[in-house]
Amino acid sequence: MTWFRSCWIDNRVPLRWLERVEERFAAAPSAVAVTGPYKFYDWDASGRAIIGLYDVLVAPATHVAVHHVLGIGAILYGGNFAARAEALERIGGFDKTIEFHGEDTNLGRRLNTIGRVELVGDCYLFTSARRYVAMGTWAVVRLYVRNFVSEVLHHRPKDTTHLDVRT
Repeated sequence: MTWFRSCWIDNRVPLRWLERVEERFAAAPSAVAVTGPYKFYDWDASGRAIIGLYDVLVAPATHVAVHHVLGIGAILYGGNFAARAEALERIGGFDKTIEFHGEDTNLGRRLNTIGRVELVGDCYLFTSARRYVAMGTWAVVRLYVRNFVSEVLHHRPKDTTHLDVRT
């Protein structure tokens, strides 16, 4: 139950989020998941700018490369996605052996094997930047990149522990 509590404390879902997700599923019946970026409500302008550039320049290009070109994975924002129940069933659900860092990439990689993961900019939600603040922006970026690459290429995230930054 800790995750559920934390999710509701950290994430602030815009009023039309569910409607946007439903519209995407309706427009793309072959989609097995819909995901979108974060907007940080408690971060300074430079942090928001760095992640904004990632969301516009890096994430879409990476998603196209690994999902549509190579077919080996997908970008999936772990705190901001919806997946069809039958798709989760087909892939055996969540890998509960992954504590943190890489669980979203693991899910995106396995969902990729059965259908499309839609990366949609207008399906954003607001979340806390406390991990970036507590650990440092570039340390978190390196952590996410390292685990994304490891999960996509080796089917396991590189890091097996994480710093709990919840207060």
